[in-house]
Amino acid sequence: MKILPPSSVWIPENVSRETSQKIRNCGFLCSLFVVAHHLSWPSEGVGLFAGRAVHLVLGPVAVPFFFAVSGFFLAGHFRESCWWKSEIRKRLVSLLIPYLVWAVLFLLFQAVWDGFHAWTRGEPFSDSLFRGLCPSQWLYALGVDFTRRPQLGVLWYVRCLMCFVVLSPCVFWFIQRIRLPGLIFAFPIVLAYATVKNPIFLERNSTGFFIYGVSLEGLWYFSLGSLLRFRPVQISPAAHWIAFLVASIFLSIFCLDRVSHWPFDPIVVSTPFVLLGLWTCTPSTAWPFALVSCAFPIYLLHTFFNYIVAWTSVRLGGFISMVPGFPFVLVAACSICAALSIRRFAPRLGKVLFGGR
Repeated sequence: MKILPPSSVWIPENVSRETSQKIRNCGFLCSLFVVAHHLSWPSEGVGLFAGRAVHLVLGPVAVPFFFAVSGFFLAGHFRESCWWKSEIRKRLVSLLIPYLVWAVLFLLFQAVWDGFHAWTRGEPFSDSLFRGLCPSQWLYALGVDFTRRPQLGVLWYVRCLMCFVVLSPCVFWFIQRIRLPGLIFAFPIVLAYATVKNPIFLERNSTGFFIYGVSLEGLWYFSLGSLLRFRPVQISPAAHWIAFLVASIFLSIFCLDRVSHWPFDPIVVSTPFVLLGLWTCTPSTAWPFALVSCAFPIYLLHTFFNYIVAWTSVRLGGFISMVPGFPFVLVAACSICAALSIRRFAPRLGKVLFGGR
């Protein structure tokens, strides 16, 4: 399927250095938000408010940002000859190979981890190991079932993004016709689907596929990023700060009140404002490249260190978890150090594991 962009579609050939740097900085921050989102926080005091801010405001904005940026950069190749085939080949290296490698690594890690815990309880190590490597576990690890996350949960984003790349000609054709107003009007569909209390979408098989398989919310942000590359929108500084103010209001509401009684999913509503607020507050000055380029490695590595830090905390009587934010600092620091070490001492391996990033 070959789609030629109409003459009215203007696609900037290059992204400005300021924009590129800001995207890197935001990507690094969002990878840290993912780390914090996947950790447990204290249920009282400062830790309670920090946990709500992370789980309800900052954490949910990370993956939508990654989808939007992916659509933004993919749309930049739209005018190239045979762009779709070329991008598919690139994604085999940058997405598919890392997906398969990390799926297998985590399968082995989980099997050995469960076997170790079985051995500490006096059970045979080999029995637990074989259960962890049975055919059903391989299917689970490889994410064959699109109605749920793979065994390494964060890989659902990689799998979903691969689907979007395959479907990108249709996506680009569609968004060029509905444009930004149409995309904005399509957002309530995403909101309705994401609302758990909507009786139409209570079936797990249907909701799972459109959340973890071909995510409707992810598709909306992927389309938004693509559209912003096709038709750049100049947003006034006042609008940026209004979005930041709205995001701050949502942050205050979520930190002070439970949201289970709301008739819709407020997180889905708040995410666009928080995303714009994050973009407003993130500086465009150059941060260390070695650090900001670790966003994808951090996203992939942190689950392994979550296990290790949680086990260490239990062995130390919960000391690590008693200090709010300390597990986050440990997991983030370990993930960054591991990524930098792999790139420094095994650069070829790093290219395979991190898709050339």
